[in-house]
Amino acid sequence: MPIDCPSVSALCGPLSGSAGDVTATGNQHRRYCIARTGHADPATGSQLSIRAALTTCSTRWAAATEAQRANWHKYADSVPVRTRLNPRTFISGREHWLRAAIPRLLNTLTTTMARRPSLSKCGFHPPRFVWDVDGSTCSVYFDDQAPWCFEASAAMLIRHSVKLDPNLTWFDRAHRSRFVINGSSLVPPTSPRLIASVPAVIDGSQVSFAVRVTRFDHRLSYRQLVLARGPEIS
Repeated sequence: MPIDCPSVSALCGPLSGSAGDVTATGNQHRRYCIARTGHADPATGSQLSIRAALTTCSTRWAAATEAQRANWHKYADSVPVRTRLNPRTFISGREHWLRAAIPRLLNTLTTTMARRPSLSKCGFHPPRFVWDVDGSTCSVYFDDQAPWCFEASAAMLIRHSVKLDPNLTWFDRAHRSRFVINGSSLVPPTSPRLIASVPAVIDGSQVSFAVRVTRFDHRLSYRQLVLARGPEIS
């Protein structure tokens, strides 16, 4: 948890950098200290795919027309984003495009600069997750009358955490398994939808689901975290 350090900054000036197990950093609003952590493995498959998607989306932004970039700049001026430190932050049109396009690319959805985003937030009701008796599949109960369900190239993006330590009764917060419920203008998805869990959840562990919705015009919702406890099988 970040710890404010205004009194130290008042005595020594703005702090930045690391000393021992503490890192001092900050933003335009405040200075704070956090526990120093080591760098994550930069060569995991997930990180490599995200970096490749970032490169692709950045290239598409650079190749877009002025009118296409102006659409995202206008969207950025109208729709703030929420961060941990500020519930209402305005970012650039390019940052909005990357935020919206990268998850679509990772989930093999059509990703194009040609679509003009509506000037409103993308919201949705978080789904409910219910495990089956053997913990191998999970039923996703969602609002199948939501607007995204009736749009081609829209989708609900679901990732769930994977258990790394068999001695723990909870799954870590790294959301490694990825599932997609696609919208359709012809055959909309219906609730519930079954998804598989690898490995099976058989010991009553609590699983964290990270859920987002992406719309046809590439607007992306905030991430909703939903917890669901699996069955206990003796």
